[in-house]
Amino acid sequence: DGIFMGAVGTSGMVLSVSASEFSQFFGDAIQVNGVTGATGVVKLTVQGSSFTNAVASGNGGIAMNAFGNIGLIADINDNNFNSVLNNLVTTGAIGITSGGTATTDITVRNNDLYNIIGGRGITATVDGGHTELMFDNNTIDTLGSTSKHAISVSSTKNSAAGTLGNVDVTIQNNQIGQAGTLWTAGPGSAEAVFLTTANGASMDALVTNNLITANAFNEVVRARANGTGVMNATFTNNTITDTHDAHMELAATAGTVAGGNLNLSFSGNLLPGSGVGVINITEAGSAMVKVQQGSTGVVAVNNNNATVNVSGTPDYGSAAPALPSEPSRPLLALRDAMGAGQQEMLASADLQAMAGAAVARWVAADIDAAQLQLLESVSFGVADLQGAIL
Repeated sequence: DGIFMGAVGTSGMVLSVSASEFSQFFGDAIQVNGVTGATGVVKLTVQGSSFTNAVASGNGGIAMNAFGNIGLIADINDNNFNSVLNNLVTTGAIGITSGGTATTDITVRNNDLYNIIGGRGITATVDGGHTELMFDNNTIDTLGSTSKHAISVSSTKNSAAGTLGNVDVTIQNNQIGQAGTLWTAGPGSAEAVFLTTANGASMDALVTNNLITANAFNEVVRARANGTGVMNATFTNNTITDTHDAHMELAATAGTVAGGNLNLSFSGNLLPGSGVGVINITEAGSAMVKVQQGSTGVVAVNNNNATVNVSGTPDYGSAAPALPSEPSRPLLALRDAMGAGQQEMLASADLQAMAGAAVARWVAADIDAAQLQLLESVSFGVADLQGAIL
């Protein structure tokens, strides 16, 4: 790997990468890990950097693997990925794996992913802990492998550890497949956007304001709940077009494997008109599918008069699906906020005076003795933080 950071024990770690170039890698260009038993907080920012030209059978992207009981907060912003993942793998140019009891907040925004040779674009697999994701305003074009997704999010169970994934994900404002055919080797057997829960895991998902064009052999966008998995999925104001022969722009499926609960909403999506665009809703076996809109006809009218194919007996007129929470991001110092000569250093004595005044105000507000003891146990200090992360 180009840069590797691993959190063990109670270590808290910070990594900030900016304006850097990573090329000709076999392993990951950047890899950040937590390990079983780790409990620290890890903060990562990667911005304004390029990741290019992985060697044969090489990766060359970013891998974030949150395990143990760590807290991972990451912001991957304004980077360029070109000709990476030069092998057939299920990882992504930006890859996320989270498990154990980890708490993970990751934002992936304003990135350009082009010519991803053998892997996925952005991918997340969660089999434990709670993960909040935001994929916002990314461009993804030209996937070399027809079996790989542009964006993939999976929440499942780790049977050995006995943990279940819990995911909140927002996918918004992304442009997918706008520079020619999305899959360069022929129609894709994968979906451009794929969301799945299984084996008792859960997911709240919002897919909104995306522009997606794909030569998909199956669906362009798909949500699936299987094996007692639970998913709340809202699709709104997307423009989705399947350029392959058989249109299947949007599909939602539950129960093709041992049950599953799927709560859905479809509104304002622009699919090819005059019934050419297709939405499939499937309720199989013991699964349960609920749809916010009042009928199949309402789903069609609310989505540019798409053709709506239904299998099973979904419950229409149901409550709106739960929406996801959005992840926090590492706080960054604002660079060059003050002109030369205007910076003022905060002295430790001044800080102690301010802290004392703040405590006095709380005392005046009639806090109790236990709260006062807690305040008095807090230490205040001035330190030089490395990089821009606060």
